[in-house]
Amino acid sequence: MDFETNRRASIARRNQRRAIESRDYKAMMVMFGILGYSAAANFIVGVIRMVGGSQTVIEPILGLVLGALYAVATFEVWFKQYPKWWLIVLPAVLSIVLAVASFIAGAMAIAPLLLNVIVLVLIPLRVKHRNALSAIPKS
Repeated sequence: MDFETNRRASIARRNQRRAIESRDYKAMMVMFGILGYSAAANFIVGVIRMVGGSQTVIEPILGLVLGALYAVATFEVWFKQYPKWWLIVLPAVLSIVLAVASFIAGAMAIAPLLLNVIVLVLIPLRVKHRNALSAIPKS
């Protein structure tokens, strides 16, 4: 009887681990998609403003720097098991500040604001999943 109880407990742990891993993977994929989109969009905008000529020098530089920061954040999310969260928070917070500043100036920047808020909400969710996974034994 002890073998059957132990076997059932092992199966329950495995199922619980799979469920948490699945939720963590989905959250990681959402973060990867948002960060990858933001990196590509900022690089493209920076290059277009540089080639097309902008009114100020700061616009293309800001686009390229934000694109590079988002690319580093995308790399961290995709390739690292435990990413450095400040590398993800930095471009998200900078974009939120710029979106709020442009909103105050009269231009609507709702999409970057919402996407970066989603990224910031997913960070503690992924930390929670990682902590739950480390608490469950692998066997």
